[in-house]
Amino acid sequence: MKVGTKKDIFDCLQGMKVYAPVGEKLRFGEVKSADEIGSPESIPLSPKEAFVPQDETLFFYDRPGDPSSIKEPDNVEQFAVWGLHPCDAKAMQLIGKVYTEGNYTDTYFAKRYEASVKIVIGCPHPRQTCFCGSFDGMGPFSEVGSDIFLIPLDSDRFLIKGTTEIGEKLIASLPDATDIDIAKGEKQKKRGEDAIDRSVPTDGLEKTMENLFDNEDFWGDLHHRCLGCGICTYVCPSCYCFDIQDERIGDKYRRYRVWDSCQFGLFTLEASGHNPRPTQKERIRQRMMHKLSFFKIRYGDDQLCVGCGRCVTECPTGIDIRNVAKRADAYLKANAK
Repeated sequence: MKVGTKKDIFDCLQGMKVYAPVGEKLRFGEVKSADEIGSPESIPLSPKEAFVPQDETLFFYDRPGDPSSIKEPDNVEQFAVWGLHPCDAKAMQLIGKVYTEGNYTDTYFAKRYEASVKIVIGCPHPRQTCFCGSFDGMGPFSEVGSDIFLIPLDSDRFLIKGTTEIGEKLIASLPDATDIDIAKGEKQKKRGEDAIDRSVPTDGLEKTMENLFDNEDFWGDLHHRCLGCGICTYVCPSCYCFDIQDERIGDKYRRYRVWDSCQFGLFTLEASGHNPRPTQKERIRQRMMHKLSFFKIRYGDDQLCVGCGRCVTECPTGIDIRNVAKRADAYLKANAK
């Protein structure tokens, strides 16, 4: 274990672009010095944008219909992402299942993920809306998906662990942690583990939700509260849906993809005019089912929700995914008697 300040760690990343919380922009962005790095707690958006940009160029072309004129963007160089929480690092792995497993590999995501150094910060003070501890194998100090793991000791000192070979090499020059530092780190871990919400019933939740898919009584008037604004999907670290568009720039063209949301009415609108999810009722149900059921049924290991609580915090009408899971569990138990 190593120990150091924010500047000490930043200096280990020389030669790389570094993406971190930028308070003025309320999002993650490129920083040039350690002084620019803000607190991840003050940023509503997740660091997903470093791996899945909101606006991502797929290729440029000069002549529509002529494949020989296509030019792809330059190769991705190594970069670092500072300030992922354990839930964010897990979310990137879940997106990776969709983008890289199966018959097709999304090379844009795969190259970016492979080129990244993921600096994950443990959470000694989880927010009241955080519930990552409700999911198997997760918690506020999970090191899964990290290259360098940080435990805050005070406002500007961290206990530092290289969790992969590249992470260990990058921090090799930092001083070793003392027994006092390690003991303080253990206290911080205990504080976070004791505070995290573990009350959301997730064991077998995917089957519970599947059984309630067509249950009108269960879904009730949840959709009446949903504005279809898409904030929940934009702040979510594990949402990955996108739309693809083309635009003309002078005498050249660009094909790009942008984040999309299953909460938008146009998301499932077909060319025929038919929409299989015609109202917000079907859309909010789709979101809850995908996060808590469909993904695990398909991929077998994890729910797509990672318990970050951002959707709970940012929803303008107070829709709470935790309550949906708890109600599902209680509803099925009550009606099984």
